[in-house]
Parts: sequence; C-alpha cells; structure tokens
Amino acid sequence: MTVAGNNDAADIPAIAEWETLARAVTDGDEARFANRTGNVHAGSFTHPGRRDISVDRFSRMEQAEAVTNGHTIAAERGVNRKFHGWALITKTAVDDLEYIAKASPRDGHDWHADIWLPEQAATDRKAHEHHAAALARNADWEKWPPDDES
Repeated sequence: MTVAGNNDAADIPAIAEWETLARAVTDGDEARFANRTGNVHAGSFTHPGRRDISVDRFSRMEQAEAVTNGHTIAAERGVNRKFHGWALITKTAVDDLEYIAKASPRDGHDWHADIWLPEQAATDRKAHEHHAAALARNADWEKWPPDDES
C-alpha cells in the first residue's frame, strides 16, 4: 500500500469493486444518532447544491492516514466540527444504487474520490436528500475512536 500524496495521478487506479468508501462524520448530532442506533444519518451524505459527494477510498488507506484525514476534514468543515467516525459504503452498494464512484485524487491525498448523484440532486433539495438517505441506508457506521473492548 502506498502513502497518500506519493503517487503520480496517472498511477492511481480506478475504484475496484472490492473497495470501501468513507465519508467522514463531523457533526455531533449525526454521530450521536449513529452511536445510538447503529445506523448512518442521511445528513452524513448531504452536500446541498452539489451532485458530487466527497469520500475517501478507505480500503486503500492506512488507519492512521484515515484518522488524520478525518480530523483535517472536520477542521475544513468549520470550528464546531469534530471527527467522530466514518459512514462506510462499498463500491458495490454505490453501483447498485446506480450512482457513480470515481477516483478524484487531490494534491496530498491520492485516495480521494467522489460519489456522483443524478443531475437533479444539484438543483432539487428533496431529490438530494432522497439520494443521501439511500446512501445512508446502505452504509455502515464506524466510530472513532472505537469503543475500548478491555
């Protein structure tokens, strides 16, 4: 496995069927919902006004790298945000929903990707929320830090 940021963009493979994608959960209410119910909140996949939902190629990342990235994302989303864990969804589930998962490496982050929703998701808030809920229903919650099992 390579470290993010060390590859030429041409070296980044397309997203494989076996991959798991992750959306950092940085909202305390969404994390409490997930911790209480075990389900991912639809808000975790909401980005109003956009078709593309930013995710990480979780299966390609080392755990420390994923955690560091989660904290970075929380800081970028605002001062009241904290990294709580991930909403995890498989590439197969994204395909089954007829959305498109596409690699979109960024400077310093080779394992960035986007999930592309249907076109109307960018302009129709109800449609966007419907698609976000579909992603959430097919996602698994992974809390960070995990509960201590000792």
